[in-house]
Parts: sequence; structure tokens; C-alpha cells
Amino acid sequence: MSAVMTPEQQKAVAARGKIIVSASAGSGKTFVMIERLVSLILGGEDVRRILAVTFTNKAASQMRERLRLALLKGIAEREGAERERLKDQLAALPLAEISTIHAFCGRLVRTYFYAAGVDPAFRITGAEDAEGMELSARAMDAAFEEAYREKSGGFSALLSVYFRRRKDSALRKLVLGLHKKARGLPDYERLLTDMGTSDRFDEACEGIMSDMIMRADMVIGGLARYGHVYAALGEKFVSLAQELTSACALLKGQGDLFAMRDAALSLPPFARMPVKRNASEEERAAIACLSGAKKAVGAIAEELGALSSREEEAQRCRNASQTAAALGKLVLAYDRYYAREKAEAGVLDYDDLEHEALRLLDNGAVCAELAEKYRAVFVDEYQDVNPVQEDILSRLSGEEVFLVGDAKQAIYGFRGSRSRYFTEKTHQLPVSLDLSVNFRSAPAVLDAVNLVFAPLVEGYVPMRGGERYGTHAGEVKFWLLPREKAERTPPDRVYSVMEHAGEEESDPLGERVAGLVEEELGKTWYDADAGCEKKVTLGDIAVLTRRRGGEAQLVARALLSRGIPVTTAAEVNVCDFFEARLLIDWLSFLDNGQQDIPFATALLSAVGGLTEADLTRVRLAPEGKTGPFREACAAFCSAHPADPTAKKLQAFFRMAEELRAHSRVRTAAEVMNELLALGLEAQIAARPGGGSRLARVRRLVAEGADVSVNAFLSRLKATGYFLGFAESGGEDSVKIVTMHASKGLEYPVVILAGTDVRFRSGGEQDEVLWTDKFLAAPKAYDVENKLSYTTVVRRASALYALAEERKEECNLLYVGMTRAKYRLHIVFREREGGALSPLLATRGAEFFDFQACAHLFAAEEETARRAPARRALVYRPDEALRDAVLAVYGRPYAFEASTRLRVKSSATDLLRARRGELLPGREEDTFLDEEEPFGGRTSVEAGIAYHAFLQHVRFGAQPEEELARMLREGLLTAEQGALLDPGELQKILSVPCLAALPGKRILREQTFLMRLPAGEMTEGAPDDEIVFQGAIDLLVCGETYEVIDYKYSVLTDGALAEKYGVQIALYKKAVAHVMGVREDAVRARIVNIARCREIPM
Repeated sequence: MSAVMTPEQQKAVAARGKIIVSASAGSGKTFVMIERLVSLILGGEDVRRILAVTFTNKAASQMRERLRLALLKGIAEREGAERERLKDQLAALPLAEISTIHAFCGRLVRTYFYAAGVDPAFRITGAEDAEGMELSARAMDAAFEEAYREKSGGFSALLSVYFRRRKDSALRKLVLGLHKKARGLPDYERLLTDMGTSDRFDEACEGIMSDMIMRADMVIGGLARYGHVYAALGEKFVSLAQELTSACALLKGQGDLFAMRDAALSLPPFARMPVKRNASEEERAAIACLSGAKKAVGAIAEELGALSSREEEAQRCRNASQTAAALGKLVLAYDRYYAREKAEAGVLDYDDLEHEALRLLDNGAVCAELAEKYRAVFVDEYQDVNPVQEDILSRLSGEEVFLVGDAKQAIYGFRGSRSRYFTEKTHQLPVSLDLSVNFRSAPAVLDAVNLVFAPLVEGYVPMRGGERYGTHAGEVKFWLLPREKAERTPPDRVYSVMEHAGEEESDPLGERVAGLVEEELGKTWYDADAGCEKKVTLGDIAVLTRRRGGEAQLVARALLSRGIPVTTAAEVNVCDFFEARLLIDWLSFLDNGQQDIPFATALLSAVGGLTEADLTRVRLAPEGKTGPFREACAAFCSAHPADPTAKKLQAFFRMAEELRAHSRVRTAAEVMNELLALGLEAQIAARPGGGSRLARVRRLVAEGADVSVNAFLSRLKATGYFLGFAESGGEDSVKIVTMHASKGLEYPVVILAGTDVRFRSGGEQDEVLWTDKFLAAPKAYDVENKLSYTTVVRRASALYALAEERKEECNLLYVGMTRAKYRLHIVFREREGGALSPLLATRGAEFFDFQACAHLFAAEEETARRAPARRALVYRPDEALRDAVLAVYGRPYAFEASTRLRVKSSATDLLRARRGELLPGREEDTFLDEEEPFGGRTSVEAGIAYHAFLQHVRFGAQPEEELARMLREGLLTAEQGALLDPGELQKILSVPCLAALPGKRILREQTFLMRLPAGEMTEGAPDDEIVFQGAIDLLVCGETYEVIDYKYSVLTDGALAEKYGVQIALYKKAVAHVMGVREDAVRARIVNIARCREIPM
């Protein structure tokens, strides 16, 4: 920033009294605060009578250092008494109270410990520190023990709705969360005590109605704005606009919320949305407004229609208020015991520091002393104070007050910050100033920010500046992703040809960002501080995202796959990358040599030494055209022992046997290191981004320490093949940063990639909603009928939370855009915002007026152009020759259907396919059927318990004795034992096929793996073989064999037989194949445990 202050800055430094400064991004607000502090001291103020509060230790250190340098300069320029005074000030500087708010509170409590009633030697612990968590757990136990002893009606009511799976852990978690939120308020004890004493019904109804009226006004205003466009577009557009306007007028005209509900229920269906092809930019905006208006009115009508009668809603609010009151009492009990535990341990947490400081400031004597001590109070980042901090700082007002902040950069609401205090102070304090000259960004960036935020922020002061850039204007460009997006499905980790045929998965967002990064590397940017142009390096580029996961991971994966180093806190999945899949395939082959895909991967690797031509030659040989590929290789070696390919295969088999022997006695990490040393490391390093790839390999190898190969593969499978890794590519790497983490930072080039993330609020996902306005808002419960209902208070709370989140998300967008110094790219998934007004936005993209920003969108030819060719290690391929080769050999694959076939399948997959669920998903136990209540127990809980009993029961023994034995031997958990009724067990064991089992030879939980034609599992499948796996609950062996399969279902006998017929037929086929008998020698039955019935199959 320039050392010469602007007139705005000079005014802020020179002003005296109580002042608040609204400082736009990059305007030097901290610089101004320090200059004013220096001005006061050089003007005669004593540094010991100044309190300066910042929100980071780094900012406090910088402020102290700047003040030290200013004092040294002042001493050098002055003589006599003034020089001696400044020397005294310099000596006192280490004692100056320039610190964070928590450091100030800590000093205050230690100074007045006798008034606070705390141990002066107290330690500070965090709520998430080990000690803090232990104290919290003890306090929670004590609070619940007290509640169980007292057995109050309120606590019993809480248990009736939050006691689940025979545990109170859900209620404990709820109490902990509510306590954390309540502690962010100054008088939380009183609020918790009063919580639930009023049902807040009328207030909530008024809030909901006000929100509906606001939305209706937006519809009416938006449609009126485009009335002339609809007239030009035709009667259908005019008619629909009039329908929507009339509906909104009708709803607004009602006297209360429930009259509005009745009016909404009387609304006729709206006309269909008309279509206009080849619309102009203005017509597109008008049509988008009409579409948004229709959705908005439909949403209003739907929300109103969901309301019950006034009497029912009022009763539900009374019910919920009783729950809220009981929760408040329990939270207070926990708070009391937690305070006792901390006092005994001699610790305070950070919330304690704030609350104890606030109590001290309510002490008249202490407050008078502090008023005498602090003549001047400075606070930086005032928009980030929470309610308790606001009360503390308001009580510390001296003769000089200087508050600096920017309400547009208030992004820490999730930490309890409330920007409304800053806004209120701009109207309350005598002097309110603005800093609008931006020293960071080029003119194009400032123009774009002003264009976007002038309509969004009330009283927005446009940013000025950019003179430092001279003729270098910078650049802002919006990018639209292609509409046709490949459908993304989670990997099921069953090997398939298609998955291993290409490179790492790509995503349009990641690919677009990676393309922009590569394009930027060929450009320059103007460094206004140095006064010269510089080439863009990787370290100059930052990609800002809304979340650490999601889009951050997509971008990181795309950049890394192109060999571009990345530094990010977002974890990428190591297993998504070629190098990890290569090692995992090798380990899978060593663990089980019967798998063709890992076998082929190993052959084609640098260690295997074979080529695709070699493998093709083996498969095309007469002896290799049928059967598994591993058998084809063995047959080829036998038929052509002198062939060069056969010799390579023989050498591979010898090496593989040696490695397999090692894998039986060495850890997975040791085996992987051996493979790397044999050549895989060189193969991986030779690919683009070799250094980053080897770093990910080291992460994979580290995970395999101290476990066998088989255990390592099992661990990976259990995690869904997810192994997180945070990339750190060093200084010269692209930074992937969340918008929250980017605050206070700046970058020459910024790519904003988080505009399409949906806001969290607006729904009622949380069991108990919490807002500053309504406090706790639980559901209403009908315990007798096991039903729960939302309430108008919950709806009003959700609307309040959504409005607060919209403000913060708008601020977050402002922070993201203002991080750019010279060039700014923003990537959108679609151009239509989808919201009638920014006040109704549900994602960042809906804050943009795309009609006003049309000139910022990249031209279609820019969007469609291919990304620059990737850098090669040795040479750049001949593009024309490559295209010619692809034209000749790029023929359609003759066996396309086979590539979509799963190599391995199971009974679960079969049932899922029969239901039409074609996408692979979570493995489910097909023993359980419908989740419907049975005598107060769910089918899942009871079903698993009964299945576990049958898995271990000694047929012919008494059920009570067997149940006791299983509990004693740990075969059943106590929870499962509680679900089992000896009478029901006797009925189940009396089912004829089970009653006949004593004395017979039986096999339990028999797993199998067999090959069979795909057509036998799925009608119309190609004539390929697949592997089918399953587990038979009970197999009775004798002259004939009988399969018994347990189910726990509400279905009828016929429905069960139809649903599981194919599965049971495959089980019979598997038994016949394994036992070497004909299929007609195998019988099967389903035992429906829920109904105590057997069904012959």
C-alpha cells in the first residue's frame, strides 16, 4: 500500500472522539488504525492508557512492532523533554495492552481474581482439548445421574423422545450442542431458565407471515419490472404474469397466517411456463424472472398448505415449549456441574474468560477503575465480535474510541460473530467514516465487484482506486461449464474393464479450472508494488472454494492429474490416482492370483515388463481364446516355451511367486517398497507430476506399515477405498483455499470455484434448531403414536437462520472476489441464477445479475476451446499423425455390452437390479427386508438379533439356556439379548424344518464364489461369465442337501418366494456345483422369522 495517505485515511487518523470506520476490502484499515494509534502517542497520549484489541495474535504483534518503529523515529527527530517522554513510552511498550480479546479478558480476570472469585493461578483449556473434554464428560455424567435420581416429568419426557437404541447418547450430544450455542449469549443462564415458558406462537406466526409477504412483494415487483417484455413476448407470458401477481395480491390481503393458508389452498393450478426460442438477453432475463416467480409463489403456497389448523399448530407449539423447557433445565444442570469441575481443576475455558470479564465489568468499582485506566480504546475487525464481546467492549468506552471493520466481510457467524453490532454502531457513534479507496486490486476487478454488490448491499459505497495500475486494467472473466455433464457415481471397488481402461476420473469443474491455470502460465500480470510486469507463476494463482471437500477435491485431482503441484488443506483421495491403483492392483494380484484385472495390470507394469501387444498375442493364440486370461497365459507358455513372449511370462511367474512368498511374511509397506525398487517408482516418476505422485505413494505405503497385505487390502475395502492426503506443493504451487481461509490474503490471479454450493439453512435438518431470536426450537412429539411434527416456531427459526446465512454467504462472495489483485475468473455450472431476487438466493451464483454481467462471460469459442497441450517429458506428439491414427483405429468396440458388465456380483446386487436400482451402492444384508414395526421393535434391530441367535444356537436345546449361554460367551450383545423373547424363540425353533435339525450334519454361514453365465442372473445380458458370490445361512447335508435361508419380513409367503426366487435358485446351483451333485438333489426353504413360517422353494 502507498505510504501517502488518501484524504479519507487522513480524516480517519486526525479525527478525535468516538469514531467508527467502515473500510472496504484492500483499503488499508489496519494501517489507518495503527497510524491513528501512533498519532495519539506522538501527540502526548500515554501508551499505558490505551487498549488495542485485535482478533489475531499476528495482527497484535504487527501493531506493536509498527508502534515501536514509530517511537524510534520520533525519538530520533525530537529533543529535550519530548524526546525523554517518547523514550519512556518506548520502555513501556512491552506492557502496552495490545492483544486479542481473549488475552485482554484473561488479564482482567487475573487482575481482579478476588472479585471474580477464581483461582489467580488458573489455567486456560479449550473445550476440545483432552482435559476440557474429560471435565465435560464428568460434568455430563453428573448432570444425568442427578436427572435420573430426580425422575422429573420433564426429563422423563426427554427420554421418551431422545432415548434411542437403549442409550441416552443422542440426548447428551444435544445438551452439549445447546450449551455451546447458549454460551455465546451474555445472559445465557437467564435465557435457559426462561426457555419454554412461552410457546412464542404468535411471534412465530407473524415472522412467517412477514416472510411470505416479503416474497410476494418481490414477485409483484419483479414481474412489473419486465411487464413490457412480457407484452412483447405474447399473451401466454402476460397471462401467467397476471396469474402470479393476482395470487400474491390475494395472499397479501389476508389478515393472519391461517387466513393466508386458506387462501393458498383455494388457488387454482398455474398455467405452464411458456417457451421462447432464440431469446435476447433482456428476454432471457424476463423469462428467468417469470420462472423464478412461479417457483416462488408455488413454494409459498406449498409452505402455507403444509400448515395445520390454528388450534393444532398452537397445541404443537405448547408441546414443543415443554420439551424446550426440559432441555433448558438439563443444559443448566450440565453447566453447573461443568463449572464445578473446572473450578476444582483450576481451569477456565475461552467462554469463561469472556463471561467472567463481563461480570467484572458489571462491578461498579472495577468498571470505574478501568474507565480511569483506559482513555482510548481501539478495536480492529469489529464486524467479527460476538454478543458477549460486544457487551464487554461497549462497557470499555473511553474518551477516545476507534472501531474499524467492514460489515461486508463478516463471515464468521458459525463462530458466533454478529455483524449487526457493527452496523448499529455506525448509527450510534458521533462520527462514522468510510474508506473506499482500494489499494489491492486492478480497475477491472474493482468494477466487477461494484457491479455485483451495489444492488446487493444497502448503502454500498463503491470502491475506488486502481490508479497504481496505470494503463494495466486487469481482467475479470466468467466461465460457464458445459451443460452435458457425465453422471458421477461412487466407485464400488469391484474391478471393471471400463474403470481401468483410462486415466483418473475427470469433472467439468476441475477440468475447467485446470485449463485456466495452464492458460495463466503463459500470461503476465502487473505488480503495482514493484511497478513492473511479471510472468504468472503457479504460486501466483489461488483457487477459492466454498468448502474443503467437494469442489476443492475435484479441482485438486484435476490439477494433480496434469502434473501441476498443489497446496491445499482439502484432502484428496490417494486411491483415485493411477499410481495408487497400480500398487493396489499388484497387492491384489499377490494376495489372490485368480483375478484377471490385477494380473493384467501387473503384467503391463514396469515390473511385469510385458506390452499390450504381448497380451494381445497371447489372447489371439488358439490355446488362449477361451477361459480366464491367467489360464491362457499358462497354456501359451506350455505350447510355445521358446517364444520370447512366453519367456517373459515365465520370468514374470517366477518373480511373482517369489513376491507372493514375501507377501506372506512381510508387511504391506515392505512389499510395496520392494515393488517400487523393482521399477514401479521409476514408472510413476516418469509420468506428469512425478514428484507429487511419489508423495501420494509414500502416503499409501505409510498406511501399510505393520499390517499384512491381506489386512491392508481389507482395510482399504472397509473405507470404500478412501485414503485422504493433503497436498503441499511448496511455494511454487497453486493454492486451493476456502473463501473463509482466504480472508486477509491476496493473490495476483484468483479463480473462484465455489458459487454453486447450496446453502445449508432453510431446512429443518437439526433435531433442535437454535437461533438468537427463538433459542431452542424442538419438534412436537406424539409419544403414544410415535409421531413427530414441525412447529411454526421451527419454521420461523429456519427462515431466520436462512436470512442470516444469506447475508454471510453474500459477504463470503465479496471476500472471495476482493482477494484478486490483477485477474479474476469465476466459474459457474449454469447461467440462469434461478432466484427471483438475491434476497431469496439459495447458492452463491444467485447473487449475480447475469444480465448486467453479460459482458463478463467468456465467448463461446473461448469456453469450447481445448485446454493447452500437456507438457511432456521428452517430446510433443505430432497432433496430425495422432488424429490420423485415431481415425483408422478408433472403431466402435464390438463387445460394448460386456464392458458394462460387473466382473463380480452378489445376491444384494441381484436384488437391487431386480428393483431397478442399477447403480452400485452400499452393501446391504438381504436377510433384512422391510423396516416396519413389530411389537415396538424395528425389523432391523430385532431381525439382526434373531439372526445372530440362529447363527449360534444348538438346535434341540432350550431357548432360555441357549440365550443365557450366548450372552455369557459374548456371542450376543446385551442390547440384542434384550430384544429376544424366549417365547418367540421357541416358536421359531418349532418351525418344522428347524425342529428336524437335531442329529443332522449342518453347515452354517457357508460362503461361496462361483462362475456362471451372466444371462442366468440378468435377462438379456451378454454371453460372458461373471463371478457370483453369496453366503448360505444354513446347509443341511445328507443323502440330499437342503438350503435354509433366513428372512425377517412382513411380506406374504408368495411375495417372499417371488422376490427371492432367483437368489435361492442360484444358491441351489452353487451347492450342486460345490458338492458335485445334480441340482435336483438340492432343496431349499426360506424361514421367515418374523412370521415363524417356512416357505418351500
